Amino acid sequence: MSLHILHLIAELNGYGETRQLRLLVEQQLAAGFQASVVALSADVEVRATFEAMGVECCVVERRWTCDPIAAFRLSRELQSTPCDLIHTWGEAALNYALAVQSKAARPLVSTLFEAPRGTMARWLRKQSNRQANRTVVPTLRVQRDCQAQGFAIETMSVIPLSVAGPGTNGVTRPQFLAELGAPTEARLIAFAGPLVRSKRIDDAIWCFELVRTLDERARMVIFGDGPDRVRLERYTRLVTEAEAVNFMGYRADMLELLPHIDVLWQPGEETTLAGVMLEAMAAGVPVVASDVPVHREVIEEGRSGHLFPVASRAGCARQTQRLLDDDAHAAKIATAASIWATESFSPPAAAEAYAAIYLRARSH
Repeated sequence: MSLHILHLIAELNGYGETRQLRLLVEQQLAAGFQASVVALSADVEVRATFEAMGVECCVVERRWTCDPIAAFRLSRELQSTPCDLIHTWGEAALNYALAVQSKAARPLVSTLFEAPRGTMARWLRKQSNRQANRTVVPTLRVQRDCQAQGFAIETMSVIPLSVAGPGTNGVTRPQFLAELGAPTEARLIAFAGPLVRSKRIDDAIWCFELVRTLDERARMVIFGDGPDRVRLERYTRLVTEAEAVNFMGYRADMLELLPHIDVLWQPGEETTLAGVMLEAMAAGVPVVASDVPVHREVIEEGRSGHLFPVASRAGCARQTQRLLDDDAHAAKIATAASIWATESFSPPAAAEAYAAIYLRARSH
């Protein structure tokens, strides 16, 4: 089977949905599929990584949440691009696809990472039930949430997230520590994701200062960029030693650097699972995360990671210190997490499941 899949995504930004899209596209190209990407907006560097894979990318330059000019450009792009099927990623991309594509047009498959909320949810549910051939969600919990809102259960499928294995670019831990300006005995605590308020990075920085008072070897590494970066850098200078916190920005080589991290933090009030958590677990990095439903789905407390109450800086620091103080315990956590994540979130398995869904969508 050889298909041309047009992937539509709200933002190419190197995080969540984009990382899942890239993993799937890599598998599709290897299987002989043709793939192209249309984004409502895009980071230039991230777009370049797709184009380097041989994937044609178009950006319609959305300026507002509901942008009629971007919708017009999208409609024109969809009409002019020959493809067998359109695959949307996330609620915003599905909204735009449903708004500009008629029911009689090409088959439509959507991936939703959480049940739609807010004022547009009713319209989206109605249009999706009419036009979308298949809806894919990552967990049974999200499927139940979508079903409770009226999405047609008979057109829904569950495909777990994919996890990329750690990269191998030859960067050693001493080389990475030298880049950070950190001593060889440093213990690295990392956060990775978009720098936005909902991620509670303020709490993480404050918590880091608690950890640093107990272990002067601690250094913090923040992977990612976003609208909150300047404020967070200023906040860092107020509450801790700024030289002990490294803002890395977006790093295309983050997977290569992950194995050098000692603990990964995910402190936010998440409603969707951050793929970087699974990537860290697969790379053998112990995770300390907020105790919210999406994190409980992948972390068994004390076995494959540690959880702490949301906003509990002391709880986060206590769980982190357990890992830093007890190398045997940290290694046991890392091994269990790596085995589970690698076996449960296979990119080839996800690509095979999507291929079956594409065939089903085209047959209707």
